[in-house]
Amino acid sequence: MGDGGLSRLRADRVEAGRGRAMINCEDCCFWDSDECHRMPPTVVAAADSINGGGTLMTVWPETEADDWCGEGKAQDEDHD
Repeated sequence: MGDGGLSRLRADRVEAGRGRAMINCEDCCFWDSDECHRMPPTVVAAADSINGGGTLMTVWPETEADDWCGEGKAQDEDHD
C-alpha cells in the first residue's frame, strides 16, 4: 500500500458512535516526543534495588508518531 492508501485509511478511521476522526499520537495533547502521557507512568525498580540501595524510576509507554489508541485528544481539545 502506498502513502496515499495509508493517508486514506487514517482519514476513514472514525470513532464508533462519536463521528470524530481518530487522533494519531503526533497530534495528541498527551504525546511528548515518543512517549504517551495519557495515563500515569509505571513505577519500576532498577535491578540493583531488589538487593537494597537501588533507585525507582517512572516509565511512560513509548509510541510512534503514527500510532493511535482511541483515547487520544487533539491538542486544541479540553482534557481532564
